[in-house]
Amino acid sequence: MKPFSYHDLLEAFPMDGCALCRLLEADAHRYLDLLLYEYAMDYDIHGAFRSSRGLCSLHGAQLVAFQMGATTIAALYEGVLMEALGVLDGLSETNEGGRRKLLGGRGASGKAAADALEPSAPCVCCASLSVKEADYIGVVLESLDEAVFRDAYTASDAFCLPHMTRILRRADADTARIILSTQRRVWANLRADINMFMAKQDPRFGVAPDEREATSWRRAVAQIAGRAGLFGLRGR
Repeated sequence: MKPFSYHDLLEAFPMDGCALCRLLEADAHRYLDLLLYEYAMDYDIHGAFRSSRGLCSLHGAQLVAFQMGATTIAALYEGVLMEALGVLDGLSETNEGGRRKLLGGRGASGKAAADALEPSAPCVCCASLSVKEADYIGVVLESLDEAVFRDAYTASDAFCLPHMTRILRRADADTARIILSTQRRVWANLRADINMFMAKQDPRFGVAPDEREATSWRRAVAQIAGRAGLFGLRGR
């Protein structure tokens, strides 16, 4: 029996853009939704959240953009602040008047303070996506020799550059040839669309860019960098 991720990829290939980016974007949304409504009372999740100093900035912004679950978000980040304050208290010393002051400011003490405040674990959403991404990549590598899967992939928009290189690092020669030939077709077509888009900016051309030409520059950014907001700033 094929894993769910196999069928998810088959459904994603006919859609625009990198199939892995599309699936992982949905996975990120699903994880953050679970974080708000099912993981809120999970002791281990709260511990991991404190260790990671909350979410990375990208996934934190996506969580806030839900515009719901404010009480849960407050509880999660209260725990982060409690832990961070505990770290600061551990870096303090008591003077003769009984008042505490933070260490640091010279030499190694500032570095020690920075090291103590650094996250000791990746963003929990990034960590979840890393597991999902590894699963998708494994399915791609195992399935490209199957005609149905290979045909769906070769007719797709291929992968973004970050995902393509991650797959290629684990691919054998035959799989690499399929991936590279498909990627070349996609990039060559995209470059042709970009060239036509630029040419049609000249009013003397007399024809407006069609839809694919008009969106070519946006698609180029996604092809080279991956989908916006997918790759967090920690751990991925």
